[in-house]
Amino acid sequence: MLGRAGGRTNRKVESEQLREDLNRTRVDFLRTELRTGSTFANLAEADQGLNNPEHAARFLTHAETAYATILKFMFDPKHGVHITPEEHAELSAGLEQLRTRLDNLARKPALDHRRKAV
Repeated sequence: MLGRAGGRTNRKVESEQLREDLNRTRVDFLRTELRTGSTFANLAEADQGLNNPEHAARFLTHAETAYATILKFMFDPKHGVHITPEEHAELSAGLEQLRTRLDNLARKPALDHRRKAV
């Protein structure tokens, strides 16, 4: 009987460890997605500077997709409850910065177009 109880305890510990690993992986994924969105924003900005609006728009779309993916996971009850308040604050700050950049980049093509027409 002792062996059975010990086995249950080990499985419980292993199960808890797997949950912790999954939560850590979930947050790592969101951090990676935030960096990916930022990278796409950098590329969009660079292409805007090179007056290549088609490529800039494509990169901006990819950055918007990364932003939407992060929001989806952070506020989905299935996933969001596993994010600590500190992680949530970190990700929210990164999202806010990314949103500001995306909004600014979305406004730039019209300015570049007017500059080119002058």
